[in-house]
Amino acid sequence: MPVDPYQPPDSELGTSSGKGLYSVRGILIATILGSLAAGIFLIYLNYMSLGHNKLAKLTIRWGVVCFMLISALAYQMPSYGALFIVLQTGLAGIAADRLQGAAINYHREHGGVMHSSLRAAGIGVLAGIAALFALVFIVTVMIALFGASE
Repeated sequence: MPVDPYQPPDSELGTSSGKGLYSVRGILIATILGSLAAGIFLIYLNYMSLGHNKLAKLTIRWGVVCFMLISALAYQMPSYGALFIVLQTGLAGIAADRLQGAAINYHREHGGVMHSSLRAAGIGVLAGIAALFALVFIVTVMIALFGASE
């Protein structure tokens, strides 16, 4: 069988050693279901899969700061709950696209493994449940330490 002269040569380069990445859409879905914490976590996992450990740590640090600021604002203005969901989702989408959009597209175009949006949604739901339990724990500790104000 003749060899096709226009076929590109085989390459040893992999996209990320077979590790899957989450798409920007998956990050958005996780953020809607589980807050900015879920989106930050998926961006972190993408950086780890790509082998960018320093960027992954920076993402967690700055993501926690942003999450705490947004949470504090949401606590001060509870009647604007839907606005904060949109704000968190927009922030996660912009961050995912600007920080990893090109790497995700390159990974996908070169046959890299992509995690499903359903998996991202599951992580979002688990992050939301974890955030709820953390909130209940913090409120319980605060009431125990400072007493219920009447």
